[in-house]
Amino acid sequence: MFWLKKLIGGLAAPLPVGMLLVAIGGYLVWKTQRQKLGRILLAIGIGIPLLASNRGFSEILISQLENQYPPQHATTDIRYIAILGGGHADNTNLPWTTQLYESSQARLVEGVRLQRQNPRSVLICLGPQGDRSHSHAEVLAGAARELGVHPMNIEIESEVRDTFDEIQTIKRLAGNDSVALVTSAWHMPRAMGIAQKTGLNAIAAPTDYLSPLEHTPAIYWLQFGAEGLGQSSRACREALGLIWTKLRGQR
Repeated sequence: MFWLKKLIGGLAAPLPVGMLLVAIGGYLVWKTQRQKLGRILLAIGIGIPLLASNRGFSEILISQLENQYPPQHATTDIRYIAILGGGHADNTNLPWTTQLYESSQARLVEGVRLQRQNPRSVLICLGPQGDRSHSHAEVLAGAARELGVHPMNIEIESEVRDTFDEIQTIKRLAGNDSVALVTSAWHMPRAMGIAQKTGLNAIAAPTDYLSPLEHTPAIYWLQFGAEGLGQSSRACREALGLIWTKLRGQR
């Protein structure tokens, strides 16, 4: 089930969907008598990635997710700070901080910032092992130590696979204590939904904004490219994740 979810999530993006429609449309046009349907599918298959690559359109999509929870400017009296897993490069020749992917670096920086505001708090680092040299949680913890967090204030949790597992683990550790939940802003609605369903006393601490501007510049509606396509793809996959967790009763 876990790998099926990953497979569907990887395919449920504008570019793969568009390519599939183009392939089906092309087959219908050149190999069958269903010319009209084939041309319609070709047009839709080309139009979906084109629209998704528009910077203005993608900003609107991703901001619908990112603006649901405000950032935490000054948070005190927090017992735990939980950094949800992102990703990293499995290269032990690099410092811990350099191994982290950009989204994970942003999450770590936010977690360390909150930990310095709450020096007695525990920083919970989460992320699976997989087939890598170190689990993602271990890499986050190593990077946190490099940034000055005392090892006694770090908890490593590697026995997790997805957001639901992470929230369950945090609840087991924190009980009813307050927890600053640190993840990417676009992922926060799903994480907080699961946390509320679980009964976790969570405070949203979003970071890693893909659309940080307060207003979308008009020029963005004239820009098309990989950045817009990436944002739209992220928004689509996250929407699918919201639907999936809702159907499974996890939020």
